[in-house]
Amino acid sequence: MKYFLSCLIVLMSLGVANAQEKIPEVEELLSKMTLEEKIGQLKLAMQLMDEMKAENFTDDDRIYIGGLSMGGMGTYEMLYRKPEMFAAAFAICGGADTEIVKNYQEGLDIWIFHGETDNVVLPEYSKAMAREINHHGGNAKVSLYPNDNHNSWDSAFAEPYLMEWLFSHHKSEKKSK
Repeated sequence: MKYFLSCLIVLMSLGVANAQEKIPEVEELLSKMTLEEKIGQLKLAMQLMDEMKAENFTDDDRIYIGGLSMGGMGTYEMLYRKPEMFAAAFAICGGADTEIVKNYQEGLDIWIFHGETDNVVLPEYSKAMAREINHHGGNAKVSLYPNDNHNSWDSAFAEPYLMEWLFSHHKSEKKSK
């Protein structure tokens, strides 16, 4: 027998106290990480997702992903590496190589958020991802905040319909289309 929780959210990001400005310690840490270490972090996140999916309380039809900053970048990467896992996604102030969009699930629903004055991750990255997702048959919704810098997650999480929008999507709806 499966028991379902109303909601279980795993939200990942690099833990920083103030992302309004580039933080030297974070910049130094990231610059010292090898590609293998960065991929290792992603593999750990994928392992966590696989473990959560295997639990009896997980509704496989309603698995969502979201992230902010490096977690937004990780969201795009997870959608590439596990295209059939997620019912919908959101990405806040992230970006990725637009070529990976070709591997996304057909009809992907994603809400993308970005601050227009972001000087850490440029908003052009989110705009480019939205264009490519829509070009390849996805449904990218974009919210740009003209006065927000990198901390656009404040505005994104204040969106009154974000969770309602996210939870309204189910994988079974995509398969029947």
